[in-house]
Amino acid sequence: MGLDRRRVKTSESTAPALQVFRSDDAGRSWRYDPETSRALSQLIPEVDYPEVERLEWYTPETGIVFGRLGPRLLRTTDGGRTWQLLSVPVQSGIFQTHALTRVGSRTWLCGHSGNILLSDDQGASWRTLAHSPFHAEDECAALSFLTPEDGWAVGTSATLWATQDGGRTWRALPAPVQPPQTFLGLPALSHLLGLVRLTPKVAWLWGSSGLFKSMDGGQTWRLQPQAEPPADAPFHVSRAPGGRQVLTWTPPGLPIEQWIPLFAWAWQASDHGVWSARFPVPPRHQDLRLDVKGVRVLDGPLLTRGQGVMTLLEGVRQASPTQWFGWAGAQVVISENAGRRWFRGGGASPRPIQELAPQRDGALLAEVEGGQLWRLGEEGHTWTPAQGLLDAHDFELVAGRAPGGRAPVPGQPRPPPESPFDCLLSQSQVRVDVWFGLHGFAETRSELHLEHQPGGARLSGRLQPGIDKPEVPVDTTLSREAEARFLREWVEAATRPETRKQCRMSTEHEVQVEWSCGSGPLQRSWKAEFRSDGCTPQTQEHRALLLYGKDSARSPAEYARAVGLHEVARAALEAGAPERPADVPGAHPGATR
Repeated sequence: MGLDRRRVKTSESTAPALQVFRSDDAGRSWRYDPETSRALSQLIPEVDYPEVERLEWYTPETGIVFGRLGPRLLRTTDGGRTWQLLSVPVQSGIFQTHALTRVGSRTWLCGHSGNILLSDDQGASWRTLAHSPFHAEDECAALSFLTPEDGWAVGTSATLWATQDGGRTWRALPAPVQPPQTFLGLPALSHLLGLVRLTPKVAWLWGSSGLFKSMDGGQTWRLQPQAEPPADAPFHVSRAPGGRQVLTWTPPGLPIEQWIPLFAWAWQASDHGVWSARFPVPPRHQDLRLDVKGVRVLDGPLLTRGQGVMTLLEGVRQASPTQWFGWAGAQVVISENAGRRWFRGGGASPRPIQELAPQRDGALLAEVEGGQLWRLGEEGHTWTPAQGLLDAHDFELVAGRAPGGRAPVPGQPRPPPESPFDCLLSQSQVRVDVWFGLHGFAETRSELHLEHQPGGARLSGRLQPGIDKPEVPVDTTLSREAEARFLREWVEAATRPETRKQCRMSTEHEVQVEWSCGSGPLQRSWKAEFRSDGCTPQTQEHRALLLYGKDSARSPAEYARAVGLHEVARAALEAGAPERPADVPGAHPGATR
């Protein structure tokens, strides 16, 4: 299942908000189930930011769905053909499930409200423990029970609790001591996120600073630096005493003291394999990693069963060694395993495709018949007109020809493509106007104006250095060298290929720019807009700088143009800002020049 929150209870779209896929071959191929998708979408409660976190199956017919659905669960007893929306006995209207564990016929459930819930009838009814060690400031984050009576629980504030009587009473256990944590350069609280008990003595904790292991029933903990699995580590199902299944990345057959549990966001284990959803987002974005008896058989998007039709592709472009894009007519097809398997990418283009150009940031540019350039999103599910000359420049860099133009002559060197910003470096009469800021979690708004003048460039504008901080007016004259340096940095930041990955941060960078070159009848003007909703290290560091004034080094690994332009404009305004009294030597009482 995958939930598109934008479509919950909206009349603008006929597509179901919750999409259901089924597999009949242990997850190797999948088919979309429109009837169940529509039926379940009608049951999604009207809560803010609903989420579907996990499917838990008791039998092939009976299962539950939980997540951020308010104080409710979804349950089926016929293999998912029909569902019930069940209420759970919690007072909070924004209840969100964080953890579930099963021992025998008993199911334990806990989450945002601080309550711990029990069910002894496969999720049909629930009751609340009379005593819970958790509350609004320390929510239940994970549970692990060896028997219906013997269990541990961890809280989000790095607390650890144990019960020997099924949750009627709890006692505190010593939690591991974690190094001081920081977030955006500021001190932050340590957290415990996961818990796995293997025996009464052997247990593992997943904390903010790594994985910890205890060999004495939780009395002492040691950080395990080598316990993090490699990115391509296979999954295994190891059986603990009593037949309990534990997901590990160490192979089965080792002594239980040598097991290393795998802490995954969402997974389902059986005798035949382990399925792990790597990204809890709508299915068309979702990658599925499938291991059958320890052998990786799928690592990529959901695949549909082949129809036995061979289609000759008109072209193929490689975005990475494993991710390939191809096209036939107006249809984009995608492969995530170097061409061994293909699937359709979203909707078709308005006209037959002539060329594709994958970008480093995951975007896909497509030139269609007639020379029109389109930008594809969500693996081809959305088609929007390209964003003017900059997209055309990016397309030419990758595709090797200008939109609507001819391919270069073989054997002849092709001159580097020009960007609309290049005139700022080659002409003397230029003007640049920039409006930039943060939107969302933090709100800032600044502007910069640069105009070439005979005696030097005039730099003016206003800088908002951070939230709840006064604006700083700027009006100064730049030397020829300082003007040229700013323009070089601006052009490099605007045309440098992006390598960011989107992750839906609550704060977005936005930059709007207008610029002109030349004068009189030869003057030409352009406009462009840049946005970044990525969570690259650079974006986070820049956000910390704007919010808190904490500077840090730029990350060279990932790049977003909106962030780069933001930094160039901010640095120019800071350099041109008048000195504050506190910056002038002798301004402080007792200071001397």
